[in-house]
Amino acid sequence: MKTREDKHKDATEYTHKAEKQHYWSWFVVAITAAVCRIPDFYFPMNRDSGLFAYGGWRILHGALPYTDFFDNKLPGVFYINALAIQLFGPTIQGLVIFQMIYVAITACVFFAIARRLCSFRASLVISLLFAFYHGSYGLSDGGNYTETYIALPALLGLLLLLKWSDHRTGLLAPFAAGALVAVSALIKQPAASLAGAMVLFLLLGDHRKRGYAPALAVIAGAAAVAGLTVVWMALSGILKDAIDANLVFNRLYFDDSYTYGIKRMPWNVLRGLNMVALPVFGAIGGIISLRLRRTSAAGAAWLLIPWFILDLFGLAMGGRFYTHYFIAILPSAFLLTGVLIDAAVRSTKSALIVAAAGLILFCGPIWKMENTSDLVLAGSPMCSIAERQYYALYWIMTRRIPKPHEAMLPAEMIADWIEQNTSESDMIYVWGWDTRIAFLSQRALPSRYLHTHPLGATGFNRDKRIQELADSIEKHRPAYIVDTSPLMPTTAPPLDPTAPKAPQFSPFFRLDGYEPVQDVVARHYRLVTVISGCPIYEAK
Repeated sequence: MKTREDKHKDATEYTHKAEKQHYWSWFVVAITAAVCRIPDFYFPMNRDSGLFAYGGWRILHGALPYTDFFDNKLPGVFYINALAIQLFGPTIQGLVIFQMIYVAITACVFFAIARRLCSFRASLVISLLFAFYHGSYGLSDGGNYTETYIALPALLGLLLLLKWSDHRTGLLAPFAAGALVAVSALIKQPAASLAGAMVLFLLLGDHRKRGYAPALAVIAGAAAVAGLTVVWMALSGILKDAIDANLVFNRLYFDDSYTYGIKRMPWNVLRGLNMVALPVFGAIGGIISLRLRRTSAAGAAWLLIPWFILDLFGLAMGGRFYTHYFIAILPSAFLLTGVLIDAAVRSTKSALIVAAAGLILFCGPIWKMENTSDLVLAGSPMCSIAERQYYALYWIMTRRIPKPHEAMLPAEMIADWIEQNTSESDMIYVWGWDTRIAFLSQRALPSRYLHTHPLGATGFNRDKRIQELADSIEKHRPAYIVDTSPLMPTTAPPLDPTAPKAPQFSPFFRLDGYEPVQDVVARHYRLVTVISGCPIYEAK
């Protein structure tokens, strides 16, 4: 029979073992998140990534969003890219290194939150899954989309609030939590969903700890960040343009998504749901377990359930349901999945069923709408998250690494040509939707209109904006103008007015009315070469 000393020794050894296990679990979660980003070293930069990176690069040269470079995103993503470039250089590799560190920290903060809401085993499982999904090619497309960066500040705010809820002393922590969520929303608006869930949690959660004051503190923290941002924009002279970009233009974008753009929406929805089937079904199961099983995390029901539901509304706000939109719902979905896992382990049979269903949803696909025998980076095959990751790695191993020159995309070839034929002080202009050419070649553009997206929008004072672009080209005379319209014919007409035009794909984004730009090119430029079907014009 064991003595009291023996029992104390056993308990001490168990505690040390648990602490060691806990230490290694943090390391495994962080490494998993970082490793998932390693393939990005070999992926070509996509168009949106080039836009955000170019904005960050221009900020480091004194530029301001909207007035010096115009896009319909909030300023947070551009300043994050500026930080990444400042720390690691204006290259794809520098951005990837920054992302590896960023997502590793994000995964660790998610793990810390999961440990407060789920068992150790469930929290480790969902944290590893979160790390994989958050960094996988399937959702991120190898890009540094806004969704890549929104989770960290939001999760830091949530962790702060959960720690505060243990004792509920003072209001500084709820205020800071709301402020951090607002910082996340300054990267992309749907991140504000967590602030709403926090308020509901504080007002309707544990009846013994309800209080209006902390809920108001969360709202005040978020309002303070929003207010300071508006003041900064007003003092910087960019407020009007910021409103144009984020309210006026985004409303037009939303209208188009749910009218003429709705034809492609069902396919996009299925494509996204196919990849996030595991966390979505896990979240639904977690909601059921919270309501019906009353698990240990039931006290957090007023946080997790509203958060997930509001995330779904935020997903719908984007309209087009691109795969990277689904990154935003991963934190709430996987936390609910952790609750489901804890509910399932109560019986061996339930645990086996949940594990088998999870494996099917992960490796799927549940439905299949097209052949995925080869990865086409320009497209998005309908497949599961695991299958898409496999084809991405297959493309890297069979094409990108052994034959890098053959696997170069047109944007990379054009950027390489531009870099060889210009100096750092030369300007270029990229006509169409491919700002990454400017970032890859490290050449500034003469206009704030980095792509034709805002220029084609009906109801966005497009005639004046087109003339502004033409005047900017006339004034600065960039050394070269690259016409990328052959790559995406439905987004921009050819600069050569005699070339055949593609049919207009939406009344909201027109292809007519660009004569002022075409006239400037005709008067001051001549065709010198064509790369991958894209004409390149040189100043006369």
